[in-house]
Amino acid sequence: AAESDRQRFIEESFICEHLDHPNVIRVFEKGEVGNTLYYTMEYFDGRTLQEILQKGHPAVPVALLLARVLFEIFHDIHGRGVIHRDVKPGNIMLGKAAVFSRTGGGRVTARSLRANVKILDFGLARFLDSRTLTQTGSFVGSLQYMAPELMKGTRGRTPECDFYSLGVILYEMLAGRLPYAGQEFWEIVFAIARAEIPAPDALNPEISPAVSAFVLELVRPDPARRLTDYERIIAGLDAFLTPEQPA
Repeated sequence: AAESDRQRFIEESFICEHLDHPNVIRVFEKGEVGNTLYYTMEYFDGRTLQEILQKGHPAVPVALLLARVLFEIFHDIHGRGVIHRDVKPGNIMLGKAAVFSRTGGGRVTARSLRANVKILDFGLARFLDSRTLTQTGSFVGSLQYMAPELMKGTRGRTPECDFYSLGVILYEMLAGRLPYAGQEFWEIVFAIARAEIPAPDALNPEISPAVSAFVLELVRPDPARRLTDYERIIAGLDAFLTPEQPA
């Protein structure tokens, strides 16, 4: 493997060990056999959020509750000095015991969801004080979920970029599509530059105007105008949840 891939593999295993978080896939052992690096990880029986969303978006209350749980988890991860930088549905797993249906059947609580979430793939993660980040101008992560400021280089390497990605995920869960239309790189870049984001309630009539406005605050392209404060995000989500849902 290229030296950069080798270094990324080593750093990922080290970061997962450092985190030792119940919602992060654990690394048990790592080493090298010949020229092949390896590490062993815990087995987690579930599906990625990407696989779940391919079958349809969840009920609005369930989407809001899962978003709350994810913001809590990533706030904890940031508190341990790590930013993920590649937050997307494919890197979030939900255990089979999680109640996550379109109809919202069954009693869904923050506690039940939190106990069944695992965050994957820390290959692009970095410590907040790291000086060995990807070179300026390099594009990492998945473009649709990447904070626009990350495209500009080192300015965007902050915990708030993970929060932006979570905002995009919430938008996708509610609206049934991503904020920016386009399949090609430049189509998405131009859409981001024009800040062309359809309101979620225009795409899903089950979404209230208040929820729609809140989600749009999370995905504003300009970080200076975006809602990034953790306490305000949690308070905003709690305002839309029934009293028995938050844990």
